[in-house]
Amino acid sequence: MAARYDDEMAEVRSEASRAVGAAEAQATEANRDRARAEGVATELREELDRTRGELERSRGEVAELAASVPVRVEAAEVAVAENLAVRHRLELDASTANYEGQVGRLQAQLESATAQVASVERIAEVYKREADLLRQRLDQRAARRGDNAGGE
Repeated sequence: MAARYDDEMAEVRSEASRAVGAAEAQATEANRDRARAEGVATELREELDRTRGELERSRGEVAELAASVPVRVEAAEVAVAENLAVRHRLELDASTANYEGQVGRLQAQLESATAQVASVERIAEVYKREADLLRQRLDQRAARRGDNAGGE
């Protein structure tokens, strides 16, 4: 019986030893898994911290952009207004030059017409003097004829 007891005890010890070895292997594997999980958790925390930092920087940039939008819009409006003012000024200058050209042409035509009127008036005066002279001559001839007709 003792031999049987010793055999059974040896078998129990062997099974216990195998169970302890398996438990130690599982504990070692669990420790490795825990270490890996802690490493992953650390990496994730670092990534989360980086992401939070980037998020804060992005929020700051968005706030700066949002603050600069009215300034940029105003600057764009000013630029557009200046461009329109320049464009309208150029159009006005072109129209003014066109009308000044027309006024110049009309003034030249007026001066020419005035000169023609003056010339026509001088010619009319010459014709009037000649007509007066002819009338005087005719009157003189008529008077001579009347003197001759009364004396005959």
